[in-house]
Amino acid sequence: MTLSAKASYSKSPAKAILLAALLAGILDASAAMISYKINVPDGNPLKVWRYVASGVFGSNGLAGDLGVMAVWGLVFHFSTAFLFTLFFFFIYPSVKFLQNNLFISGFLYGLFVWIVMNLVVVPLSNVPAAGKLWAFVSKEGKLHTVLQLPSNYKRLIIGVLIILFCVGLPIALVIGNYYRKKDKVNF
Repeated sequence: MTLSAKASYSKSPAKAILLAALLAGILDASAAMISYKINVPDGNPLKVWRYVASGVFGSNGLAGDLGVMAVWGLVFHFSTAFLFTLFFFFIYPSVKFLQNNLFISGFLYGLFVWIVMNLVVVPLSNVPAAGKLWAFVSKEGKLHTVLQLPSNYKRLIIGVLIILFCVGLPIALVIGNYYRKKDKVNF
């Protein structure tokens, strides 16, 4: 490897992580608002972010000022994108099959993100029970979990595809390319 090749590689890990997180966050946010606008033509797409904010603020988030709650929702959204990107950055070098094909890795990671978000994060959050795939329900003084299959499978499939293409794929491509360039420079 020549000195000029080493000099041309200046991307830091922080830049790669921030780029991947921003790209995934922006693509996912755009897709969520477009999907909302298609499904609720007269609705305000900022309500997507108020709903995200309700994960922390509960019903106060849904009743709160739309602008303020939308900002909080976006903060939580981009923080989540950053954490998923950071996790991928750290597991990528250790999980060899991720390095074989970045597209397959991106789709698999997107599926992982969807599963974690929909089976762990959202159910444990304060969003309304109607937005959860499973929820805790109190019955006769005992807490039970209830599986709530979605009534609209088309929206479910679109939601999964959005995460695969707008979150998993950009994270895998940016982080995978960072490591590939880094490995070339270190030879």
